[in-house]
Amino acid sequence: MPGGRPTKYDPKYCAEILRFFNKRVIERRKEVVEGKNWSRETIVREAVFFPSIEGFAARIGVATSTIYLWAEARYPEGHKAEGKLLHPEFSEAVARAQAKQHSLIYEHGFTGKLDSRLASLFAQSNMGLHTRAEDDSQQTIIIKHEDMADDHS
Repeated sequence: MPGGRPTKYDPKYCAEILRFFNKRVIERRKEVVEGKNWSRETIVREAVFFPSIEGFAARIGVATSTIYLWAEARYPEGHKAEGKLLHPEFSEAVARAQAKQHSLIYEHGFTGKLDSRLASLFAQSNMGLHTRAEDDSQQTIIIKHEDMADDHS
C-alpha cells in the first residue's frame, strides 16, 4: 500500500467548483454625474471577478496542481478498475468549469466588459488561440532560371 499523506479530496468539491465558476462576473452599478444645473445617471458594467482553477484551489487550500491531479487520477495497475478515473465526477466538474471560463472570455472578454488585453492573453495561454503575425523572414522566394544555352550558340 502506498505511503504518504491522505488526500484532501472531498466529493463536495464537485458542486463547489461549479458554484465558484458560476459567480457573477460582471456587476452593474449606477453612476451619477452632476453638473451645475443637471445630472445624468448611467449604468456602468465592470468586471469584478474572473473565476480560475487557481482561485478555486486557493479557496479550498490546495495547490493548483492538486486540482489537476484529482481530475486526472486513475486507479492503479492491479486494481479491478485499473485505468479508470478515480474521481470521474470531479474530472467532469473541472471540465465544465473550464468550459464556463472559456465562455466568459468569449462573452465578456472580446466585448470590452473584461480587459481585452487580459482576455487575449488568457485565450492565448489557456484556450489555444493565437494571434497571427506576418513574418517576412519565413517567406520563400523562388527564382526560375531558364536554360540560356540556346542563346549562346
